[in-house]
Amino acid sequence: MISFTSGSTGSAKGVESTHGALAEMVRQTATHYRHTPSDVCLVTSLSFAFLHLLTGATCVVPEIDFARVADAEPAMITDLVRRYAVTAMFGSPALLDPLARHLDETGEQVPTLRLVVSGGAPVANEVVARLRRVLTPQRGRMHVTYGATEAVPIASIEAGELLDDVRPAGH
Repeated sequence: MISFTSGSTGSAKGVESTHGALAEMVRQTATHYRHTPSDVCLVTSLSFAFLHLLTGATCVVPEIDFARVADAEPAMITDLVRRYAVTAMFGSPALLDPLARHLDETGEQVPTLRLVVSGGAPVANEVVARLRRVLTPQRGRMHVTYGATEAVPIASIEAGELLDDVRPAGH
């Protein structure tokens, strides 16, 4: 498979992945994020679409410009999550920040969304905190990831660990 880098350090570059590397990415994604064939995933990154499909999940593909995800309408994304009972999505901060603001401002709920994974660029703690507030508290998890296309798997941290759930020793 040839996938392309985000271009954050210059022009996007093609990266070759072997069958073995792809199989391991799928295994790790399924294990780490508890990704199963029963998931319904909103596709906002074509690279993650492959991983969703290879875990056996159903994919919902919005009518967006994948090269300009920041232009995606948050109300449309919310509607798709609710209409198709989306359980998981990957999104760049450029998409997730407006979505989190929209959910926060409107009070709309997305109760089926159990997993949001952010990556592709640094994500501000404010965005993580806002998303964490609007996800269903007992089910929703948010992960912030980092990883170069050339060297997946990725590093991932759950929002609670990143923000406030880690207490100093003795507390």
